[in-house]
Amino acid sequence: MKTSFDNYTRLARSFLGMSSLWLGEDHLVHVRGEGFVQAYTEDYRRYRYRDIQAFTITPTSRVWLFLLYILCAVFFLSLLAAIVTAREPGAMSGFTVSMLGVLAVFAGWFLFLLARHWILGPTCRCDIHTSLKSERIRPITRLHQARQSLDTISGKISAAQADLEKGGTTVSAGSQSENSDSRISLSIPPPVLPNFCLFALFGILGLAALHLGSFFLVGACLVLMLLGSAFQTATLITSIRKQSPDTIRTLLWSLLGLGFLFVASASVYLIYVVTYNPVYTLDLSGPLEAFAAITTEGGIVFYLVFLFLLLGIVIVSVLGIVSTIRWKNRITSAGRNE
Repeated sequence: MKTSFDNYTRLARSFLGMSSLWLGEDHLVHVRGEGFVQAYTEDYRRYRYRDIQAFTITPTSRVWLFLLYILCAVFFLSLLAAIVTAREPGAMSGFTVSMLGVLAVFAGWFLFLLARHWILGPTCRCDIHTSLKSERIRPITRLHQARQSLDTISGKISAAQADLEKGGTTVSAGSQSENSDSRISLSIPPPVLPNFCLFALFGILGLAALHLGSFFLVGACLVLMLLGSAFQTATLITSIRKQSPDTIRTLLWSLLGLGFLFVASASVYLIYVVTYNPVYTLDLSGPLEAFAAITTEGGIVFYLVFLFLLLGIVIVSVLGIVSTIRWKNRITSAGRNE
């Protein structure tokens, strides 16, 4: 979905992009999509800034979503544990490994949704009011998102309604319109670039460890993964609280998703390999040796899974580095032109 076209700039969108809110020159456009995963129909609602009387923001509870994601993750993890404990002694069959992989992906998906729900912050309901009707703005569901959107819209509304407040003095409206800055103020938080660099290094070391089978490279990857997980969470929170470009946010979310898939795949591989070689459970060195021997112990399937995941992490990280540098230059140039 584009972030801007013609004279419109997107302020907010729903999780799957079905509904969105767009900022125009003299009005807002609320796009309401209906469908499953993808919008099949769209309804366009326009609100002139002169006609908007109020926005109301009502905080809502997000506990039920926390519970839902936790219960779903626990359910799939329980099924995974039940299959491992109920299996017959000996090496696992291909079907068993496939089932473990599917369950691990589902568990990782709900853990990803849980992390996303926590990172995005408090939920809310936002309504727009005119003299004719009131309507809920579907794309705005988070408190920080509502505040950022209203900060951007308020300048437009004040300029459009200045002559109404001044008793018909249209000169004041033009003066305020020139002085008010209602554009979306974008910024790149400082942790974004180091975060992409950290995961790029992790992906490169991971590819080296996958092909060289080095015990020390695997240990270095483990350390980078632990540091990167905490740093990635802090970076996402910072980029969301501040108005960061959608491209940067999308790459950060993609990186987080690839991280969860990597951890899920690593868990399935470790379960698979220790079933017929329990020596890999001894101390911390056991799992490290198991991951250093992926090409020999895991076969072509696990080799390809880790290869594609590590390549994906490197590609997304490099795209993030390039996008961050480009956006920094664009924001700096825009500030100089002002």
